[in-house]
Amino acid sequence: MKATSEWTGLSAALLGGLVLSSPATAQVVPLSDVDRATVVALLSKDDGFGKLCDGVILPGSPRTALVSVDYSGRHFCNQVMRIRLARRPSILDTFESYAVDEVAAIVRSASPDGRVDIALPQAFTDAGDRSQCRAVVSSLLGCDRSRCVETSRRSRFLNEQLAQREQALATLKDSDQDLATGRRACLTAERDKLLRMSGRDRGAGIAQADQWTASSDPFLRRMAIYVYLDIRDEQSKRKVRQLAKDPDPAVSGLAKVWLEARP
Repeated sequence: MKATSEWTGLSAALLGGLVLSSPATAQVVPLSDVDRATVVALLSKDDGFGKLCDGVILPGSPRTALVSVDYSGRHFCNQVMRIRLARRPSILDTFESYAVDEVAAIVRSASPDGRVDIALPQAFTDAGDRSQCRAVVSSLLGCDRSRCVETSRRSRFLNEQLAQREQALATLKDSDQDLATGRRACLTAERDKLLRMSGRDRGAGIAQADQWTASSDPFLRRMAIYVYLDIRDEQSKRKVRQLAKDPDPAVSGLAKVWLEARP
């Protein structure tokens, strides 16, 4: 049975190459054909729906794999798992993720004693139609042989991501493609969420969300809903209730779903 993490939290494709460095890439090795067959068999036995995207063998003993698995059917590679490759293979942890096509890229550090730091990317907005971006930030997990927890190095890690988003926003030019994909909006949403996650500004993004609410673009009005839901003060809840009456069914539908789940 899988243990699913509740951590909330960069894909090079989404951010045009804005990714955090992965100093541990040389310390992990790809899955062998035998390893891949073992993982595929375990996924089939677990529930039969997961498709292996990529994986590596972590240093240390007992032998452990870190893999990405797609459960969306659209190659989002939306879960990351640690798997013990023993006589009876087992899933140690499962974490929600987004677009983890290369597992080595999310391994920040790994040591022979079984300790590993994982930069776990997660989308916190939808993409509207398939041409638009998703806002994605990463959390930093520290794992030992038995469990994974958010590490004490979280603050520095969030600041690294924040600096990247600020640099990207400062240099971004509003080309037709950028406007079509909502890239500036996604980068802005990511920057503001990182400010909230770090505790530097727990209300970051509220003014921007108010502007998006008044936009004629349904994509931006949906983005506003995700900001309000993350802040979740009384003002934000009132805004979501207003957006539940939006004339665009995609906007109003999203607001209604979240109001039902989090009244």
